[in-house]
Amino acid sequence: MRGETTPRILVVEDESDTARAIQRLLERRLGVLVDIAVDGKRARECMLSNEYDLITLDYQLPDCDGLELLRELSEMTKPPPVVLVTGHGDEHVAQKAFDLGAVGYVLKDERMLEVLASTAKKALVQA
Repeated sequence: MRGETTPRILVVEDESDTARAIQRLLERRLGVLVDIAVDGKRARECMLSNEYDLITLDYQLPDCDGLELLRELSEMTKPPPVVLVTGHGDEHVAQKAFDLGAVGYVLKDERMLEVLASTAKKALVQA
């Protein structure tokens, strides 16, 4: 984790109920600070003004796809770890995400919150 302060996570998710559920889960389970961005534009603004220890990134956003944002992050000097979250992906999307540096790939299904919490915890420990 970066520094000794409370880890900060950016949740990029356009579905407000899903974003709030992820936020509550990560704050409770991992004791982190969570910011929410509802689209790619807002995510870029957040990344310019804050330093994040982890980003959870929805694959389908209203103004771009998660792989596009992940590609931009991969070009940063010291990008934070990224977990791609999707309800519409497949093996091809997963492989592209990992090729672009994602540290995790989580499906939006009944196990999403549990898997995401575990994946985020591992990513924060390794950062």
